[in-house]
Amino acid sequence: MALYGFTYQRIIGVDLEYIKDNIDYKQLAKRFFTTQELQLINSYPAREQKTIFFQLWTAKEAYLKATGDGLAASLDTIEFTLDNNSELNLVAIKQDQAQASYWLIDNFIPQDNFVATIAVKNNSIISDSIATKFFEYR
Repeated sequence: MALYGFTYQRIIGVDLEYIKDNIDYKQLAKRFFTTQELQLINSYPAREQKTIFFQLWTAKEAYLKATGDGLAASLDTIEFTLDNNSELNLVAIKQDQAQASYWLIDNFIPQDNFVATIAVKNNSIISDSIATKFFEYR
């Protein structure tokens, strides 16, 4: 599976991850996530926690790819949360909530055992959504 992102005059980052069974996601979350994100993961039933971890991980990677920082930047400087509808929201960038409002984050499950995120920045506050199209190649 592959994920491509295209924009016109906007910064974009994408990430796609396979939900691996043999990963110690709790240890990775303790090391790389904010305290609030770790609490968020732990607030879900055990069977959902790994998926929540990968939702947060792909969101952080998509954002860092968009900014060009990659994993050289600290993952805990970007904070996400899930709202009541399980929609991922960027809360703060380096504890700056205003900067987060310039980003649109689209987190989705394209296929079983995969999580993907697209991060798009605009020069003004974004109020529209990302158009996502799926193509199957055989």
